[in-house]
Amino acid sequence: MTLKATRFHGTGVSHRVVLQDDVKASLNSNLAYVSGTLLSVIIETGVKGNAYVKFFSGYSPSIGTTNPHIVFRGSPGTTEVYELPDGFAFTSLHMWATKNANPLDIIDPPSKTKVTLLLG
Repeated sequence: MTLKATRFHGTGVSHRVVLQDDVKASLNSNLAYVSGTLLSVIIETGVKGNAYVKFFSGYSPSIGTTNPHIVFRGSPGTTEVYELPDGFAFTSLHMWATKNANPLDIIDPPSKTKVTLLLG
């Protein structure tokens, strides 16, 4: 599992792209390392089933007991693009993915789930 974050320095653009190539039901903590705004989510899901990518803003969420603030669905074998025109402001952004939509689910998605984020 690889987490990559890129910031555009000296370009007049203050956005970051974060790529996680295999999101599972384990916490990816403090994705931006600073507060910011979630602007776009791209979910690439394998063919075996849905993946529900969940986000929490704040400190110390616990998978299985903390309800996420936002949930996006990735359909089997597709690439889903979600745009948030007004953005989702966060203090510390955390992400995980599960097999089911239930906010308290702790089961890994059935296929590899790649997630790309645009942060402002």
